[in-house]
Amino acid sequence: MKTKYIQIRHMDYFETYYGINGFNKDNINFVEFSLFNDNECKDFFFHVDLCNIQAITKEVLDEFDEKIKKNFDRLKKGEIDYFIPAGFLEHINISFLPKDFEKKNIFEQEFRPKIYYINLYVNEKKSLIPENIIKWMTKLSTDILGEKFKFEIIEFLQETEVIKQYDKSIEKI
Repeated sequence: MKTKYIQIRHMDYFETYYGINGFNKDNINFVEFSLFNDNECKDFFFHVDLCNIQAITKEVLDEFDEKIKKNFDRLKKGEIDYFIPAGFLEHINISFLPKDFEKKNIFEQEFRPKIYYINLYVNEKKSLIPENIIKWMTKLSTDILGEKFKFEIIEFLQETEVIKQYDKSIEKI
């Protein structure tokens, strides 16, 4: 089984995990991360915003129409395990050669934008600590990514490093 490597993208996750910013790891309701094919984070695969049901606030619901709001309700009721209210497309630059137009005009060319980033809400009440991130990505990898993968979180910052960076950011204020 192939491994995908999770790199958490924002310092506020670590600040919350270690209780530095007034919250604690019991209150992590969302996490943004990138998936890589390698543990050196050079071969990008996909981005995910993973949110538990505690993250479904009035402000979140106000961003969506009634059809999508109904799916949030289904998630909260346990009728579905996950819901993706938004997927984002890559910035697309496409080039063509004259031979591409021998049989097809510009509107008949075959290309499809690739989704590279999703908002993923899961039927989870617990905090999105590393174990729960891996649990949900493993559970949903076949459905969402098309293949069963093993997941590993890399570059998980240590508390001393997070405190040092937090202190530097406070000094700038």
